Amino acid sequence: MARAILPAMTGSEPVTAGVLVVGWGFLGAAIGQKLLAEGRNVRGLTRSQTWRTDAGSRAGAHIIFGDARNAVLLDQALRDVDHVVLAAGGHSSPTAAARPSEAAMAMRLPLLAVIEALRERPRVGLTYISSAGV
Repeated sequence: MARAILPAMTGSEPVTAGVLVVGWGFLGAAIGQKLLAEGRNVRGLTRSQTWRTDAGSRAGAHIIFGDARNAVLLDQALRDVDHVVLAAGGHSSPTAAARPSEAAMAMRLPLLAVIEALRERPRVGLTYISSAGV
């Protein structure tokens, strides 16, 4: 049974803060699009421009291009955010299986950067998604 990442909106709540989706790949884009459809303010932080980021921008997401490990950029991306969804990947499953240590570091470094940034933002929630199991 699927569980909601964030509580559903009933339509009566004012939308004042937003959600930062770190990683706008397959999972991050799908989550971002779902949150946009629910009326949320969505910002994406991702390393590269793709058709998914273009679609997200057209749907109303503010997409920022860069690395989550960049503290200044991450600080800017976290402004006016009350929740972060970390869906950043680094390697495809076959590549991760062939080079597990490298894949683990590629996924953990952005996670550590986000956790460090959130230490100073105790009211910002975090959902971490790992599709490769690393």
